[in-house]
Parts: sequence; structure tokens; C-alpha cells
Amino acid sequence: MIKKKYETEWNDCFRDEFEEWFFHERGYNPFISQDDFREYPDFKRPPEPPRIEFEFYTPNGEEHRVTFFNSKYFFIEDEENYEKIYKSITSKYKKIKYIVEDYNFEPCKWYESSFGKCKGVGYEELFVNLWTLMKIPTEELPTIVKKNCEEQAKFIQKIVHRYKYDMRKFPSKISAWQYMAHQEIAFPGPHHQYVYQLLPELGEEAMKFRKNKNLYKEVSAVLDQESVEAWKRIGDKK
Repeated sequence: MIKKKYETEWNDCFRDEFEEWFFHERGYNPFISQDDFREYPDFKRPPEPPRIEFEFYTPNGEEHRVTFFNSKYFFIEDEENYEKIYKSITSKYKKIKYIVEDYNFEPCKWYESSFGKCKGVGYEELFVNLWTLMKIPTEELPTIVKKNCEEQAKFIQKIVHRYKYDMRKFPSKISAWQYMAHQEIAFPGPHHQYVYQLLPELGEEAMKFRKNKNLYKEVSAVLDQESVEAWKRIGDKK
């Protein structure tokens, strides 16, 4: 029996899907390099899928590389047995895959010893595994990771300054630091403990949310109401 060949194309959401994970995780996890990622197109000879690379640091401060490879979209939606046909496809490009290596293209020993492999499928598995590094206490952080925490703290301070500036025009019952702690829940964090040491005001507000489980809903309600009122004022001026 001759298998039918279907038209394919590389997943055009590859970069967008990756960015959703990468920018969120990099914003919290200082073990992920604060530099931007690198994107490469597909190569015809030899055949190689589009890929995205970025660096992270192991507990001893060594830099390693993660490479994600794009998946293919198979044009089979018009077929009667769509699911059955998809399962029968044996292409190695059915799913987005990743590999974790050092700069000699050897498997990352830390990742392999921690998770039993140096490659896998999908974004969630990789970033959840890297999140385990967040358990390392401040006194054991490599120098480069501490510097990344300091970069994160500077970025947070910029947002706080902007929030305070905007409060001149749109006053709020929610302080800038309370707003930032609220955002850590809205866009799940938290930051590493060292960031809270660098920004004690953020640490204090974050602790309030941990102690009072209703605080998030209360602050959300205030922010929603203030947003409605702000847009109404803008509309009235037009």
C-alpha cells in the first residue's frame, strides 16, 4: 500500500508561541540569559527545520544553550479520518522539539542528570524544568545570575517610575509597588528571593498577597474600575 503524500509547511506561529513563553520566563527566572534569543530559518541542504536558540546558566554558573526546532503543519483537514491520518504520520517534524547542549554540542550534563535526558518536546517541559533552578538560595547564586536579578530589579523600577508618573494624570488607590506585586499573580511569577532583597518594597507587598488570599480580587476590582473611569474621561475629552 502506497501512503498518500500531503502538502506541508512550517508552523508560522513558531516564533509567536516561543516568545509568549520566553519573555514571560526570562522576566522572572534569572538563570535564563537576559540577552535576546536568536532565530534561524530552515536550510535546504542539508534539510534542517527553522530553529530558535537562547542561553541559560546551570547552578555552577556555566552557560548552556537551548535550541527549539519548528514543527510542520500537514494539510489533512479535508480528509474524512483526520485524527487517524495524523496519528499515522511518522514525520519527525510533527511536534516542536528542543535540545540542551554545551558549546561543544555535547549534552548538558546538569540537565541530563536532573531530568534524565537532554532533549524533549514542547515549550512547557523545558521552561518548567528550568524553573527548578529558582529554588537555589541567594547565597548560592552564581555571579552572573545575581547580575541578572539586578537587571530584573532595574527593569521593575522603570515600570514603577512610569506608573508613578502616570498617576499624576490618572490617580489610583493602588500604589506602584502593590500594582507590581499584583502583576506577579496576574502574570504568574514570583521573582527569585534576591530580587525581593534588592526591592524590599516589592517584597513587602508580595507578602501581603500571600497572607491575604482575597487581596488579589480586591486590587483587581479597584484597577478594573479605575480603568473604566480613565477611558470614560478620555472619551469625554474627545
